[in-house]
Amino acid sequence: MIDSRSGGIERRILGVLCILVLCGILTAGLWPFHAPMNRITWLKGANGVLISRYGTLFSSRSVRASRDQASCSLEMWLQPARGYDRNTLLAFYRPEETKQFSLHQSDADLALQIGSPNQRLRATSAPVVYVDGIFRARNLLFIAIASGLQGTRIYVDGALLRTAPQFRLSTEDCSGRLVLGTSPVFNNAWSGQLRGLAIFGQELTADQVSRDFTSWTAKRQPGAGADERVIALYPFDERQGRTVHDRSGSGIDLTIPERYGILREKFLEPPWKEWNPGWSYWKNVGINIGGFVPLGFFFCAFLTTIRKISRPALTTVIAGAAVSLSIEVLQAYLPTRDSGMTDLITNTLGTGLGVMLFRWRGCARETLAAVLIAAVTAVSAPAAPQPAAPQKDAIPTFGTTVVVPGGLIGVIYPMTPFSTSLPDFQWLDPLGVIYTSTLNVTPRDFREGFPGVTDRYEWFAIDYSGRFWIEEPGLYRFELISDDGSKLYIDGQLVVNNDGLHPAQTRTGEFTLAGGIHRIRVSYFQGPKDRLALVLRVAGPGEEFRIFSTEEFKPPPDPAMWTYVSPLLHVSPASGVRGEKVRLEISLGAGTARAPSALKWELIFPAQLLEPEGGGPEPGSAAINSGKSLECTARKPYSYTCSLSGGQNPTANGPIAIFHFKIRPTAEAGTSAVRLENAEGVTVDSKEQRLDNAEGAVTVR
Repeated sequence: MIDSRSGGIERRILGVLCILVLCGILTAGLWPFHAPMNRITWLKGANGVLISRYGTLFSSRSVRASRDQASCSLEMWLQPARGYDRNTLLAFYRPEETKQFSLHQSDADLALQIGSPNQRLRATSAPVVYVDGIFRARNLLFIAIASGLQGTRIYVDGALLRTAPQFRLSTEDCSGRLVLGTSPVFNNAWSGQLRGLAIFGQELTADQVSRDFTSWTAKRQPGAGADERVIALYPFDERQGRTVHDRSGSGIDLTIPERYGILREKFLEPPWKEWNPGWSYWKNVGINIGGFVPLGFFFCAFLTTIRKISRPALTTVIAGAAVSLSIEVLQAYLPTRDSGMTDLITNTLGTGLGVMLFRWRGCARETLAAVLIAAVTAVSAPAAPQPAAPQKDAIPTFGTTVVVPGGLIGVIYPMTPFSTSLPDFQWLDPLGVIYTSTLNVTPRDFREGFPGVTDRYEWFAIDYSGRFWIEEPGLYRFELISDDGSKLYIDGQLVVNNDGLHPAQTRTGEFTLAGGIHRIRVSYFQGPKDRLALVLRVAGPGEEFRIFSTEEFKPPPDPAMWTYVSPLLHVSPASGVRGEKVRLEISLGAGTARAPSALKWELIFPAQLLEPEGGGPEPGSAAINSGKSLECTARKPYSYTCSLSGGQNPTANGPIAIFHFKIRPTAEAGTSAVRLENAEGVTVDSKEQRLDNAEGAVTVR
């Protein structure tokens, strides 16, 4: 590929590339190289613990109960950190049993499962019972599970929400090592507050559950009645130390380890135990194959230059298998990783594909030759002056610190090195805010400057959001160019997915837009610092692509000229003391020129603070004056689903609905959110509108 005088340089360059590839694979496979600290802290001013991203508690020994009882009950007092997540809340682990009982958060739902602890919730065919949407509002919840011969009943805040006649628990199912905050056999960490836990060797009645709910929330600590057979009781009232004492007298204390760990860490798990039909399984298979292709390619190229190695291809495949085996063995000592034979097989297959790619006498070898020739030339040539560092006065097309009225707001976040996709922004702390009306950072070398973000060169993300006005409804096409990953959302729906580590590439999507105001969000991240790009273009009905600008998509200055409208719904604030009656009012935003002829929404309120009062919701003055009919249904103990229809279009003068509540005597002082979600409207010409979610506040003095 290169003349003999350059052979030594070629070998050295290939050696450096092999080292870099190997370091990248080891970093990706073993990061963070140690068991993280167990992130459990005691709550301040209240009983309970806060379980952060990696946190877990184990029982000191197995929970034991009489095995001749065909009933079991469980009570937990908790508050999730996230309204949507997939993880394990609680599990009983018995190594000799193939089917075991566990509790999970599945998106916003509570899930009860009796199945193999080795399989994740979505990948199992074992019996699973779901309680829909209880975690969505992220409120403090009292969950009670009572099971016996007639099936299982699930209560939330003292109210019966679900009955499962075919799902039964016995005291044997509530036995074994107790694990809280993650799975006993793999990393599946849950985050949130845990304020109390009780396990019973009987099926609790509805009266007992209601009594315990009142006792727990009024006294601010778990308790049990004299007629309840308690197996274990944890009020979490220590407020310090690494032991949570069992107050039932059984002596089965919970231990808070210094470092996060898995009770039974997998070691080279067989492929048939790891297999599941879910998308995440096949995604990991693809990543493990693709991640080792560069190792096979560059190691085979390097070993080919060493004459003493007669079979470089076979040697490379063996080396790839050895690297993979070393990673899998070490992963058995890292609780955030899973050690399994599936990865060993797929990594070896990826190495073999890399070898085949190198040995293929096509464009792959020609590309490598061109890279090495360029590298040799660069090494042999005299040193050239380095490009100037990015200047602070670079063209501000990523954004500026000067507010752009009606433009996009971009929040800058740090990225974990070697990330391959956009992060979950809610777990990151922002670094700053920038503003812009366009996204037009054309593909360029990073040394030309990072406009608007000049103090960062790599591994950062920007989450842009804003609103825009559509004067001409129709099908709009969007084009997103980025290096590295990006995504475009319109009105909360994904329109263009250009995520991942890649050079500048173009992805397109289309979205039918009604007239009026719409929400836009563009998420972007920059990985390694070689190149960067972020360009958003748009084409309206019958138009060519052009740069998207909020300056172009602004509403008319006079609201009377607004042909379309996406009215905002508002939730009035409320405040009071314990036992006092309060009211929440729903109204249309002021300045609404064309209100919907029909509305529907869901009101979610904190059930631990408020209880419905009177005869239920009633129409407000704006609805009454318009001849509207209000219908509301209490779907759960913490939400109403309402619809407003008939009559004339309501105005923004006065409320359209009024909700009456009473502040519970057990409510804690402070402010909690009341959310209005899933709002939709229908205009007089039968066009559906998705309205923005709204939020109000209830303050207990």
